[in-house]
Amino acid sequence: MKKTFLNLNQLKAAQTAMLSWLSTPDVLGKAPARLEFGGTFAFEGMNYYVFRFKKENAPLSKWFLGVCGGFEGASMTHTGLVATEMSEYVDATAQSVAEQLISARLHPAQDPAGESQEAQ
Repeated sequence: MKKTFLNLNQLKAAQTAMLSWLSTPDVLGKAPARLEFGGTFAFEGMNYYVFRFKKENAPLSKWFLGVCGGFEGASMTHTGLVATEMSEYVDATAQSVAEQLISARLHPAQDPAGESQEAQ
């Protein structure tokens, strides 16, 4: 995963979306204590930005992984994909975990009748 960003404006938009989403009552209910850029990568032709964040500002608190994106080319508008499963951030596996989160949201599991299991 690249540690440099693909597009500064996309990075800022992704960071703003991540902060806003993490602050919602269903996620953290407040802004994270810390939010840092973790890297960027392309997946299925779109640009994604990975962040690591801390829920609390304690020296030994864990870092968690979040991903935002679905930016096409240099577009400033993303697909609305902002996700975390509160999994611990590990630099060596951050991209594969982020790809799994994206894939699960873009391609929900299908049951034999062809209905999304997410809708059940």
